[in-house]
Amino acid sequence: MPRMFVQGPPSAHCNWILILFALLLTCVAQPSAQNTAFETSPVKLPAPGQRNGVIRLAIPELEGTYLYRFSVLKFNEAFARLGYGFELHAFPSERALVESNAGRMDGEAGRIQFDATLAAKYSNLVEVSEPTFFVSIGAYAADASIRLNGWTDLADKPFVIGYPRGIKVIERRLVGHVNARHLQGVNNIRQGLKMLQYRRIDVLIGLQTSVESVLDESAFADSKIVPAGIMEVVPVFPYLHKKHYALAPRLAVVLRAMKKDGTLDRLAEEAKLSIKPAADLK
Repeated sequence: MPRMFVQGPPSAHCNWILILFALLLTCVAQPSAQNTAFETSPVKLPAPGQRNGVIRLAIPELEGTYLYRFSVLKFNEAFARLGYGFELHAFPSERALVESNAGRMDGEAGRIQFDATLAAKYSNLVEVSEPTFFVSIGAYAADASIRLNGWTDLADKPFVIGYPRGIKVIERRLVGHVNARHLQGVNNIRQGLKMLQYRRIDVLIGLQTSVESVLDESAFADSKIVPAGIMEVVPVFPYLHKKHYALAPRLAVVLRAMKKDGTLDRLAEEAKLSIKPAADLK
């Protein structure tokens, strides 16, 4: 009869082979599990509203003026704290609003707070709830005898009044107190000051910081233009296009922190020291 072989218990050598094989399977399986966990973990997304890492704001100011310089310094710092780059672009006032509302700009560096009418007209713009500064609306004249202490002082006066187009609060206040035939819109502050210098208008009304930045230029050294009074003091807010809706409250928090830690005051002083002669908007 052929000899039958009965398989006995595995030898120690076989046991080692089985153990090594089990370890090999464990090592192969572990990286696979780790890879799966890595692939399904949340991806860190860019901050809400990020546009190639740069936020571009419009401003209705001439380059080189105080408000322009202050806005450059202020928003460079604010958006850097939020992880963004920043660019500031100068436009005439009305065009700035159109560009921002259309989304070609990411928002406005500073606007006097919208009323219901403006909020409806520029409905794509979201207010950043923290004002960055307060601005005085000033009146200027080449006749030192003209003194004004508010909008009601314009009523029933024979003055021809110039004002920068697109600054809505000024437009609304003037329409409420002055006959339309006595109003003359200008494209920018320099144009308005030249008209005042050559007596084509009697009074120019504009944002005090903007007017005085341009008035400091040598071209107006002998103009005899002087402040005629403060019409109103108003807060100025940034606005963002609605595509950056989630960024607005974060920017407000940062601006509030910059006020508290003294950064805004420091940058305001730095802006005053860095003012250069303004350039005409093209």
